[in-house]
Parts: sequence; structure tokens; C-alpha cells
Amino acid sequence: MTTKMHENAWEIESVRGTALAPRAYGLPHEPNRPGQRETIEWLRGLPLGTVAVVSAPTGSGKTSFAAALGHADGRAVALVKTKSLQVENYGSSYRFDVLYGRGNYDCANPDAIRGATANDCLYSQAMHDCPEADACTYLIAKQAARASRKASLNYSYWLTSRWPRHALTEHAEAGRNVSLVMDEAHQLSDVTLDWTSVTVSMRDRITWELPPFPVLHGHARAEDVYLAGQWLIGAANAVALAVAPLERKRERFADGYADAALSETEQKTLTAGERLQSKLDAVVEALNTHAGDWYIRSGPGTLTNGGAPMPGFVARPLTARYHAPGLFLGKWTSVLMSATVGDPATFAEELGLPAGYVYRDIPNQFSPEQRPVFTLPAPAMGQKNRDDESALNEQARVIAEAIKTCPPAWGGIIHVTRKSEAAALAQRLGRYGIGGRLWTPRATDSTDWAMREWKQFKRRMRGAIAITWAWWEGYDGVDEQICIVAKTPFPNLADDYERARMAYSGTMFLQRTAWNLEQALGRTRRGRAEDYDAPGERRGLVAIADGNWTRVQKYMSASLRDAVTSW
Repeated sequence: MTTKMHENAWEIESVRGTALAPRAYGLPHEPNRPGQRETIEWLRGLPLGTVAVVSAPTGSGKTSFAAALGHADGRAVALVKTKSLQVENYGSSYRFDVLYGRGNYDCANPDAIRGATANDCLYSQAMHDCPEADACTYLIAKQAARASRKASLNYSYWLTSRWPRHALTEHAEAGRNVSLVMDEAHQLSDVTLDWTSVTVSMRDRITWELPPFPVLHGHARAEDVYLAGQWLIGAANAVALAVAPLERKRERFADGYADAALSETEQKTLTAGERLQSKLDAVVEALNTHAGDWYIRSGPGTLTNGGAPMPGFVARPLTARYHAPGLFLGKWTSVLMSATVGDPATFAEELGLPAGYVYRDIPNQFSPEQRPVFTLPAPAMGQKNRDDESALNEQARVIAEAIKTCPPAWGGIIHVTRKSEAAALAQRLGRYGIGGRLWTPRATDSTDWAMREWKQFKRRMRGAIAITWAWWEGYDGVDEQICIVAKTPFPNLADDYERARMAYSGTMFLQRTAWNLEQALGRTRRGRAEDYDAPGERRGLVAIADGNWTRVQKYMSASLRDAVTSW
């Protein structure tokens, strides 16, 4: 989509002879990638306050768009979900001023206990009052981000801190070119739902002396909403009473009327109480506004601990559309970008974007023939065939035969949806002659530990192939050439909340599945030319080995649909 404003701006720049190479926007690479210059010009020409959705395939330069918006007279704050994306894409590659959460910075106060971070600061409500404030690495990084034309925060920091929103609003009201860029925006729905939800455990109830849990069974009926709201109000009042003495002690210390500050334990208790009280109050307000769009469950068996059912209270929205605009949109220009936007109308509806939002679909720089996604002739691996040995063995045979067509040195990833599926598929694939190349993480391994084990296995085994349930997103398979999805990643309907979400919106159920599927299929094609096929030369194998994928075909990005082909 190209606006007239963009066309005029382009004509003006052309007449003036302005250099439109990447360096003209402060970008550290040459030359422009296909569609990169046009997208940058389009974004920079949007009126302040516009909401823009950008579907940008891997390798099209999403991070460069944010960097260009922060160049010259512009300011840009980029939000991401993971620290690794901040470090690698924004900090290292495009020189953004990166700010992490307080827990990532060591406390500079010599009186702090060993290992304390800025999150444990005794002056948490007025950190500049600390005698060591000038040496505080968190405050230094925060000041750099506040003054920067290009800053990167994670979504959690944006949601918990007031100053970024206030700063962007002030710049926008002053008429400055200021943008909030939301990277991996397909995650915004889940980010919003997680933030606006509240979960109260039995331990919380005992700690804060909350009222007994009401018995509610996950329905958004009027009486359930009423009872939940009443319980939440009572719980918020109980927490407020519990933290009041600590608040008074902190205020006296801040005013110089007491010699002793809060102890570390007291500070953590106060912080936890304030956060819980704020969340309870926010959910009450939201329930009053959109009562029928919530999942509410309370009482025995609501939560689990080590697999054992436990009492608890849960209130979670069933859609992000009533919450996301208030959390992420404002007077600034909002840019939501992802390689997996999918169906833009479904994306916009779920996030409650205004009717006047603008959309741009950046063409993939590689042709469909260079990036084929093969559909292997495997059965539909749904609930019906879950325990069908003949179907499971046929799937394993098809996967093994496809892998055998590749050079023996090619390594890869096979995606499954459950821990139990990884070992079972490895055993079946072993019957077809590739068992020695397979690696599966242990069910108890952390992500970091599993990654170390995988790297060691790759050094020992030529053509190593990982079968994992955990690398649907976030894994850069730059060393791998094979990527196979063995199970279409539908949300787990054994979860009561997921069943409620599907009943609320079957469309979003399928869209979320398509997002996860697209993310998985992109793990080994990271935008480098060597990741894509050349005439007469196959450089990788990306495939789906589950006939169920067709259920979400219409919700995939057009770029991916164009690349799908039969094996």
C-alpha cells in the first residue's frame, strides 16, 4: 500500500537529489534490500498518530525500519519480547540505546547484599536519592534511553514503567516525529492477555490474608463476573491493609523522620503487594467494562503444583481487542511489524486497531522457487491419529525419506508440540536409518542447558538433527539446513482456558496456529542468500509433515502461501 503522501515525499527527495542509500538514514549497511527504501520512506511520511501494520518477511530489514524512524529529526522506541533480540538486532546491529529491566543491573550501593541488583534498591521509589545514584548502571542506561533518538525496551518494561509513555506523549504533543515500533507484533495478543490477567494462588491467599476463593467454573456468566468482582475488591482491600505499615515506614524514611530504611525482605514484600493490588484493581475495572469477554475460574482444582490440583483464582481476558489499544497506542505513530502478520483483518480485529489503520505487505526478496515449503505426503496428525501406529509410522517413514534426499552433512530441526512426541518420533525415525543423527532434549532441561547440549552434540555428530518442542520461535538455525514441522501447532485444548478461547473465537484459534506454524518454518531461513535455493541447486529443506496444516492455510501470510508446494 502506497499513500499519496509517500509518493509526494519521494518526488521531492528525488528532485533535491538526496542520497537514498541506507546511510542517508543512519543505517550501517549497503545496499538497500528490496522494498527497504520504499518502506522507510512510507513510514517516515505517515502523519503523527497513524497506526501502521507492516508484514515484513525475514531478511527484509524490520530493525532498519525502526532505526530509520529514529534518524535525523525522528525519535523511535522499539519494543521487543526477548533480551537476545534487544542485544543482537537493536543494540549490536543498529546501535540503539538498549534498556533492560532493573534485575539485569548490579546494585552500586556498597551497603547492598552481595548479588543485589537495581531491582532490590532500597530507594526503589526514588532511586536518584541513593548516595550511589551517579554510579548506578541502571540509572545511567535509563537516562541514555530517555535522551536517545533510538531506544529499545522489552514489552514488560514498557508495561511496568510510566516514563516511556509520558516521554512519547510529550514529544507527540510538541509535534515531533516520534514512533513506537512493536517488533514481533504477532505476539502482542498473548503479551496483552498475560499482562491483563490475574492469578492468585493459595500461597498468595495465605500471605495476604485474602478471602476464601469463590467457586467459579470458567464461565463468563453474569453471576460469575459479579462474584469474581466482589472477591477481587475484597482481595485488593486486604493487600492494601497488609502493605500499609511498610508504605508508612518507607515514607517516613524518605522524609528523613526515621533512621532505618526498609529491609530487603520488607522492600520485596511491599513491591509484591503493590503490584498485586494494582493488578486486582485493574481487573475489576476491566470486568465492569467488558464482562462477557473474560474467562473466570476459582476454587478447588483451578491451579496445579507439580501436576497436583490446587485451589486458586484466575481471571483472563478471552481477547486482546479491548486492552491492547490502551496499552500500546497513543498520540505517537504506532508501527506494528512482524514476519507473520497472517490475515491482516484478523490481526487488526484481535488487537482492536482503529478502522483507519494502514497496512503494507513487503514482497519477499526471494522468489517462491528459492524458498519452497514442501508438504510431505504424511497423514493428518490430529487427535484421530494420535495413537494410530500405522499413521505414526507412515509419518516417520515420509520424514526419513525426505531427509535422505539431502546431503548427509545437512543438520536440522524437527518441530513437535509435546515433550512425549519428541522421544516417540526419534524412536520411529530410528527404524528408517537416521537414528544416530537424532538428538532430543531432556524433559527437565532448561532452555539454556538444552542449547549447550545441542551445540555439543552438533560438534560430535555430522548432520545432527534436533527433535524439539521448544524452538518454534527465537532459535536462529544458521547452522541448519533442514526444518520440518511434524505437528501443526494448534493450541492445547486440554487446557480449559484454551478451550474457552476457541469457543470465543474460532478464527483467532486458527490464526494463532498459523502464526506458530510460520515461525517454526522460518527457523533455518534467516534472510541470508545462502539459506535459499539457487537455479539447479537446493540449499535447504523446509517441509510440513502433517496433513492438518490445510486448516490454517488461509490465515498464513501471502508470502508463505505462495511458497507452499507438494513434495
